[in-house]
Parts: sequence; structure tokens; C-alpha cells
Amino acid sequence: MHKFLIFAFCFVSLFYFVFLNSCSQEPKGTAGTFTLSDSVLTGTNTSLTITIKDPDVSESQIPVTVTSSLDAIGITVMLTGTNGVFTGKLYFTTSASNDTAIQVSHNSLVTIKYADKKPAADRIATVIWKGSAGTLTLDKEAYTSIATPMVITVEDVDVSAPNITVSVTTTTYTNPVNVVLLPVSGKYGTYSKSVYFTPETRLTLADTIHVKSGDVVTVTYADQVPPGTVVTKTATWNGVAGTLEIDSTDYHGQATQATINLTDPDLVSTSVDVLVKSKKDTAGITLTLTGSSGKYTGTLKFTMTTSVAKTSIAVSDSDLVTISYQDAEPSGTITKTCNWYSNLVKALGIYGQNATPGSMYKQGFLPKFFNWGPNTCIESEDTNFAKTGTTIKLTAGTMGWAGFGWTQVSDMASTVVSSINMSDFAACSLHVRLKGNATGINILVENATHSGQTWVPASDYGYIGDEQWHEVVIPLSAWAATCDLSGVSYFMGAVFSPYTAGQYIVVDDLYWTLPQTPTTQP
Repeated sequence: MHKFLIFAFCFVSLFYFVFLNSCSQEPKGTAGTFTLSDSVLTGTNTSLTITIKDPDVSESQIPVTVTSSLDAIGITVMLTGTNGVFTGKLYFTTSASNDTAIQVSHNSLVTIKYADKKPAADRIATVIWKGSAGTLTLDKEAYTSIATPMVITVEDVDVSAPNITVSVTTTTYTNPVNVVLLPVSGKYGTYSKSVYFTPETRLTLADTIHVKSGDVVTVTYADQVPPGTVVTKTATWNGVAGTLEIDSTDYHGQATQATINLTDPDLVSTSVDVLVKSKKDTAGITLTLTGSSGKYTGTLKFTMTTSVAKTSIAVSDSDLVTISYQDAEPSGTITKTCNWYSNLVKALGIYGQNATPGSMYKQGFLPKFFNWGPNTCIESEDTNFAKTGTTIKLTAGTMGWAGFGWTQVSDMASTVVSSINMSDFAACSLHVRLKGNATGINILVENATHSGQTWVPASDYGYIGDEQWHEVVIPLSAWAATCDLSGVSYFMGAVFSPYTAGQYIVVDDLYWTLPQTPTTQP
């Protein structure tokens, strides 16, 4: 009986212990599990899908905490779902964290933490975020003039900023110009900007790059993610040579004027200067052309007295006028020339229908034709320039050289060459019309001494051996070094140069101009 009581007591005690112990423990929960859509992500235009399965949760959403190596406090992302399955999106930014995006840098470790309640524990998952090097492109490899812009484009999927900045330098101008690129609609991480060029000393537009022709243009993008990444692109810029035009090659008289047009696509200014010189005024004047958008025009007048700045150039008869434009890019001088002739009377009509032989405006002027030696030239007649009669034709003979000319004589029956003072003709010109197939004709004005003769190629002043009429006008200054006009003997001498037997030249309208109003001599 005693043994039975002891056994019963022990059994009751054991049952009571088990009962109390079992009543103090709650049922165990199921640990939540992570699923991430990626383990490594690149670029801020990507997102991470977070999925948590936790059958112990009956709510419709659960929070997760996200931190990174740049943001230890982190952000909270709410996952939503039903039946214990919850999902949400995590985004990334290289700037400060916001409600949906965590701040990251290249190779950032991003930690996602879920505070599980059954069983109570922090569930952890991690992902690596990497930056992507941006790309820099230019729309061309070479640019010309100021009319064509350079389009700069940066593609960088790490950037979601409202703009990004690149710097531009050139070979000549090394101080960087910062150019702000703006987002391209519909293209995430793509930024672009068009910039223009100018060779002028002042910048006329925002984001305008100062250049010289031949410069290499370098565009640099300093990518922040990955840090220290620098991307560069280069292109060349060349200016367009300007063009200079005048409305004629020959002007006659002081009442005429020249219209000058300049085109230079590299300019945006409203005016540009050209330099005008003549043989009478070797220093010249500056003439201002006006216009816009690279097109400019101006008017030049002529005067036989003194040049007037910005208006008129001083000229003498048969003057050569030179108009020069100093082009900045490409660097160089562009020139145009024209001839200016006075409307003065034909003073010394030496030979030809229009020169009215025998009409003398210089006392004592007695011109006589000489064929220089037997058989050097064969004389004949040909139709004159005006087609109203005939004039002289000279064919090279067989002597190995051929020459002819008009000289001053003491009387028309004489063969003795004399001279006459023609000093007042120093600013004037010799005029003659030539037609033939002679390869070349050299022309002379000189004294009887033949000292240091100067032969001037007629081809330098308009003659072409194409059997067509050409007017040749040569300033008497061409012979100034070797001809003393106080004693002129040869009003015009000529030789075939090079000599070729059988070649010919026809001569008409040979005269000198006169520097003042002539008085006809009886």
C-alpha cells in the first residue's frame, strides 16, 4: 500500500510538470525567405525586385530596411502582397537617397533587412551595385565655318541629374569652356547640346567655342561613377576662306566707282575692313564694308588728286588698284585687282585709224616707223581693230631675231633718231592693240643711248597670242628705271620674244595718254 501511494504521487507530479511546461510555449513560426531579382546591378536606370515569402504574416504589406555603404541610415521600402508573398521595387541613385532609391557609388554593397517576427530574427540579403562608364560622342570628326554646330552627346546610365557638364578646349585656346548638356527626351541618361564656333575675338553666343583654323577641339566628360573616369573626344575645326569680288576689272574716269563684295562665312560682325592701294598711293586707304551673316559690300571711288580715307583711292592713268582682305581663318590675304584709266585725250596718236596719225599734242613730236634691219620683219597690211580700214602687220623674218618700233626723228624724211622731252607724261601710259600668233612680244620705251634697256612682256599686260585683238596698257613707270623721259627717242619698240620665224603681230591704236587737258598744236 505504501509503494502504491509513492508511485501515484510521482505519476501525478510528472503529468503536472509536462502540462505546465507545454502551456508556457507558443507554437514556432516559419522563417521568412528572400528572393532578389539580381545579385549585381549596373546603372541608375535599373531596379531590384525584392520578394519575401513569410506565411506567418497576414497583413497586406511589410517593411524592409535598405542601407548602403554611402547611406548607413537607409530608407524603408514597403513590400505588398497576399497569402504571405510580398514584392516591391528598390531603385538606385548616385545623389542623396529618396523615398524609393538608395544612394550608391561604384561597387556599393546594398543591404536589405527584414525583421521577421515568427520566429523573431533579422533576415538579411545583399546586392552589389556597379557604375557604368559614360560614353561621349560628337556628331562629326571635322567641322567647318561657324554655321555648322558641334553636337555633343553623353550617355551615362548612372546619371539622373537635370543636367551634366562637359569642358571644351582647343589647340589655341586651352582655357576650358564649360558646356551644360540637357536631357534628351525619352532617352534615360542621355544628355546633349549644340555649340557653335567663332574665330572672332569676342564670343557672341552662349556656349560658343573660340577657335583658329586647324585647331583640334577636345571635349572632356569627367564621369563620377566609376570615380576618376575621364572620357574625351576630339574633332578638328577649319575656317572657310573668304571670297572677294569687284563688279569690273576696268574703270574709266573719276565719275566711276567700284562695288566691292566680300563673303566670309566665318564672320558674324556687321562690318569688315579691306585695304585699297594703287601705284599712286602705295600706302592706301581702309575701306569699311558693311553687312551681316558673312556677306558685306561697299563702294570705292577714284580720284586723281589725294586719297580720301574710307572713300576714295588716288590713281594715275592706267593705274593698277589692289583690294586686299586679311582673312583670319584660315589665315591669309585675299586680293583682287582692277585697272583704272583716265578719260584723258589720246595725246600722241602714233599709229592706227583710231590714234589719228599726224595729230600732235606735243610740240616737235615726229614719230617714224622703223623696221630694225633687213629681213627682220616682213611688212604687210591687215584689217584694223575698228574694221574700218587697214593697219600694219609684221611677220618675223629669217634673221634670227625680229624687231620694229616708232621713234622720234628730226624730220620725217630723216633716218636719224633724235629725242623729245616727255617729262610731263611720267604719270601716263602707253596704249596699243595687238593681235597675232606670236608667242611673246616684249615692249620698250627708252632714250637714244640704249643704256640699260628695260623690256616689258606684253603678256604681263593683256596680250595673248591667240590671233584675237587685245588692248595692252603699260604705265610709263614700268620703264622709269632705265628711261629718262626728258629725252625720249623710242615711243614704242618691240621684239618677238621668243623669236620664231613666220609668227606675226598686227599693231593698231598706238598712243600715249596726256596728264592734262591738251592744247592742239598747229
